Amino acid sequence: MTCLPFSTISATAVVCLIAGPALAECPTGPDDLTNGVQVEHDDDSVTIYRRLPDGRIEEVVNYQDGSGEETVVISHHGLWVVSNHLRQDGKDQMDTLDRTDIEDADALPVPKQDLRWSGMTTFTQAGEPPTQQELTVVVGRERNVRYGDCTLTAWPVVIRYLNETIDMTEAVDYLPDLGFGVLTGIKDDIGTDAYVPISIAVVPTAE
Repeated sequence: MTCLPFSTISATAVVCLIAGPALAECPTGPDDLTNGVQVEHDDDSVTIYRRLPDGRIEEVVNYQDGSGEETVVISHHGLWVVSNHLRQDGKDQMDTLDRTDIEDADALPVPKQDLRWSGMTTFTQAGEPPTQQELTVVVGRERNVRYGDCTLTAWPVVIRYLNETIDMTEAVDYLPDLGFGVLTGIKDDIGTDAYVPISIAVVPTAE
């Protein structure tokens, strides 16, 4: 509670302001990934991004539907996805693991404006034989995006996955100050889905 003096013509009183809930803190840099950065989308899903000890980024998507199911995504530089699997009630379901092996992964470029990159990958879907897949990434020019109360610098990214049976394109806001990308849309032969980020915040440290 904060008390401030308040003057009137006839007397001096004290006005006491009771602080409400702390405002969510906007992320500002890659150090925020130590504890985590949380993004909420307009479909009520919540994704938490954290940096793993090996430098890769882990995304945990919670669908907020009471099912206890989450999707776990691992990526290089928060952009080049190498695996995803389901987590049920906190337990990893590794029989659902999809894996993307990128040729010469150590040579993957750090995301930057105007980047054009393509390469071959080996995609292994859970329970299926591996297939070759072409990965193409195009990074656009800097712009500002607003997620709730936070304004961030973003680079628009288009990622295309292509082989004989798959032709899928993802739209991503890459946040260079933070070091990861936020999915904003998917287009495939079924249709187009938009995922609109409506808020972003640093995950508060547990007390």
